[in-house]
Amino acid sequence: MINTKTKYKSVLKPLSLDKERGRGEVVFVLLLTLFFFSQSYSQVENIPADHPVYSFLKEMNLKGALPEYDDVILPLSRQQVINLLAATDSSRNLLSTAEQEYLDRMKEKFYIKKEPAVLSDDFPGSLLGKLADDRQKHFYFYSDSTINFYVDPLVDYKFIYSDWNKANSSLFNYGGNIKGSYNNWLGFSLTGTLGIQFNNRETARLDKRVEQSFSFNDTQNQYFDKTSGYLRLAYGIVNLQLGREKQLWGNGYIDKMYISDNSPDFDFIRFGISYKSLSYRMICAWLVHPTDSVFVDSVQWYVKQKPAKYLVMSRLGFNPGRHFSAGITQAVIYSHRPFEIAYLNPFIFLESAQRSLNDLDNSMLNFDARWMIKDGIELSGCFIFDDIRSSNWFEGKWNAVQNRVAWQSGLMLASPILPDNFTLKIEYMQLRPYVFSHFGMTESALTYTNNGYLIGTDLNPNSTRLSAELNYRPTGRLNFTLVFKHSLHGMNTYDADGNLVTSYGGDIYRPITLQDPGFVKILDGNLEETNLFTFKTDYEFTYGIYMQLFAAYEKHIVNNKSTGRSWLWASVILNFD
Repeated sequence: MINTKTKYKSVLKPLSLDKERGRGEVVFVLLLTLFFFSQSYSQVENIPADHPVYSFLKEMNLKGALPEYDDVILPLSRQQVINLLAATDSSRNLLSTAEQEYLDRMKEKFYIKKEPAVLSDDFPGSLLGKLADDRQKHFYFYSDSTINFYVDPLVDYKFIYSDWNKANSSLFNYGGNIKGSYNNWLGFSLTGTLGIQFNNRETARLDKRVEQSFSFNDTQNQYFDKTSGYLRLAYGIVNLQLGREKQLWGNGYIDKMYISDNSPDFDFIRFGISYKSLSYRMICAWLVHPTDSVFVDSVQWYVKQKPAKYLVMSRLGFNPGRHFSAGITQAVIYSHRPFEIAYLNPFIFLESAQRSLNDLDNSMLNFDARWMIKDGIELSGCFIFDDIRSSNWFEGKWNAVQNRVAWQSGLMLASPILPDNFTLKIEYMQLRPYVFSHFGMTESALTYTNNGYLIGTDLNPNSTRLSAELNYRPTGRLNFTLVFKHSLHGMNTYDADGNLVTSYGGDIYRPITLQDPGFVKILDGNLEETNLFTFKTDYEFTYGIYMQLFAAYEKHIVNNKSTGRSWLWASVILNFD
């Protein structure tokens, strides 16, 4: 294996080309670099979908420093990220000082070296010195011509304070991950963490890991745990993955409409193929119903039930160049029966297939597109058709409950429209009544949910949201993010005893019935308004050691009564990813 330090000098540095060099030479050297890395350092394991490098790459793409980049579906492999960083490095003369610093830090993280700082060597005597060293480090590392293999710790401490109950909570989370690649075609990962909570339990639930933890909430202990892992095979233009890992699908800048980080991670099989400007991705996921227990008798007590539930989604993407991309996505939710082999077929029309299976399932068709008007400004949009009755469109009946549609539009600005190191994102989202639910089925059987959480956006049907996010990176180590979300929701109405009076399609777990109104306008019902402000600071002390500060204020208005709450947290994180 080739020493990466040598590569930095002989390959990456010459890519900082003078302006006088010709465009043809730039393209030639860039292609040569990508070929060099793909042959010498093919890393098949993934970079986690929530890693901040993706936001940086999107910003570089928008400002003109990265010719092609598609982040509609994440995560990407380490090799893909390496290639994108190399392409950005070839245009580093377009980057600000802070962006160049951040790029160099990402190169330090992802170009695996033969001689990183290995914490297990001379342990524990040299531990503190190696932790303080600002270079690539692993607890254990092995590399030869066939395999890259490394073991890293995961440790974080978070302190949370909530003003509505005047209480605080502390979370200590620890674990580790094992990652690597074999022979340039097999990637693998295993991650496991165990956390312990101190002080107030309700405040602790402001952390998503705690809120979604079965151990913490159902067994009522003070522990929360999480695990993920996968095997990923890649050969040429084809890849196949089996496992559990965070997935992000959608072209939204702030909220992802298809698959977001709102729900717990799920198990899946993922297939992908890419050739030139075309790409195809398919995921078959095993979802979870909320816990349901049935009383049997006084001896056996309660028996837990877990009905089967699945999501199948595929997207055909077209990305002819930097300025335009589009995709068509089809999806099906089905449950209460074994896995359908028809839905495992990657080359099939899902809507037609589900009709041939007697139309038992909840299918959707989605369209998305992005258009970069010029360097520094891009528009995006997507439409989700959960159900459509086109005959109503021409009869003034768009508000019929059969027209269940969600859509999103967005605008992203960066340099040179904005000053260097700034990005601004603005989005509007609308979810029509009853969207993501289904006729006839009760509770979560065919809803677009996983274990009680929406798979895409966290909004219920019959809602709108206007969001804005401002990001500022003053140095390669420091980043500030300010977010505002204004959400409106048309709630169903209930009497004093909690009985439903009128359904306006505002509850995803209540399906459409014959007793419901046939026509419902957006935001009909009892109007609920929520305004959320958040501010987050990320700072990297040295390689793999971070501090995060977060503050939030939420104002809730319903029936002309307003309530407000605020919370904040601070955390220190050890993570070498």
